[in-house]
Amino acid sequence: MKKTLLTFTVSPSFDGELCLQLFEEEGRNTSSFILRYEKSAPPVDWPEVLKQRDNLCETWEREVSFLKVEEIQESLRNAHIAPLPSYAAGLDGTTYTLSVINGINEARYRWWGDVPNEWKALGEIAEKLLQMAEDLSSARFV
Repeated sequence: MKKTLLTFTVSPSFDGELCLQLFEEEGRNTSSFILRYEKSAPPVDWPEVLKQRDNLCETWEREVSFLKVEEIQESLRNAHIAPLPSYAAGLDGTTYTLSVINGINEARYRWWGDVPNEWKALGEIAEKLLQMAEDLSSARFV
């Protein structure tokens, strides 16, 4: 059974979206942690989409060490996050979304551009996830 722990999405205005999903896969006697990477292609003309549909996204899954997952979870447990960050608005740029899931409880944080100061801990967790994906991108497939 797969149990989602975190989902982090990077949505640039004029490029493909990146989605990282960290989940726990529970077996009969063991558990493992998996990072799923999905990168969609940048927006293109529909005729081009139809010609290149097999090359439009990159997706992979890799196993993640318990220690890396525990480090992220510990950061979340110790984070002091204001429920209302400072105001931000914009048009072009990048929107980030971090969803934290624990059982049926879920918290979703979304920001545009730089992470608000009140959510600095979330930005650090996002950076850890991005680094994890970079480190695992050349690792063998699960």
